[in-house]
Amino acid sequence: MLPKTTTTSGGAQSLTVALVAAICIGFGTGGEVDVIPYLLSRYFGLRSLSTLFGLNWTAWGLAGAIGPVAMGRAFDTTGAYGPVLVVFSLITLVTAALVLTLPQPVRLTLSASPYPPTGAVT
Repeated sequence: MLPKTTTTSGGAQSLTVALVAAICIGFGTGGEVDVIPYLLSRYFGLRSLSTLFGLNWTAWGLAGAIGPVAMGRAFDTTGAYGPVLVVFSLITLVTAALVLTLPQPVRLTLSASPYPPTGAVT
């Protein structure tokens, strides 16, 4: 017996909803991938960028491994994804609020730079 409604990927009721969701996820991920190295380089400098970016991707990998397990356990315990999604959403909102409290990064001027200007004779 066939179901009354046909769903697409992720349970969307139409292809249009699925495409809009995919576009939103793509823009969100694209923004994160660009902004993270920018902020890391501005706040911690280029010397620390590769180490911190590697640690950042390690954290993403761990979250990608732990998140589905946490979601599965939450579903098995409560019978729904809603409660754990609310908790994850609140964590995201708190994190976004903390990012808004970051101070302005220190900007080096040429006179404050420890390196001589390009083409300078020392």
